[in-house]
Amino acid sequence: MNGEAIMEFLKRTVIALALLMGAFFIYEGLGFEFRMLDYEVFDDYGIPIGLALIVLGALIARYWTLPE
Repeated sequence: MNGEAIMEFLKRTVIALALLMGAFFIYEGLGFEFRMLDYEVFDDYGIPIGLALIVLGALIARYWTLPE
């Protein structure tokens, strides 16, 4: 594999993880319980953290450019 393919894979992995974790935090903020996110600290901040992660994923997808 060349460096460009590795960076493309890394970019898509980071985007997918940010969107997935954002969805998990939003669901947790709405009252659904996931055992892997069952932290009392995040009870009040689940929705804002989820929205921030989804925006982060969208920004990474839009502005992370790879050299051609």
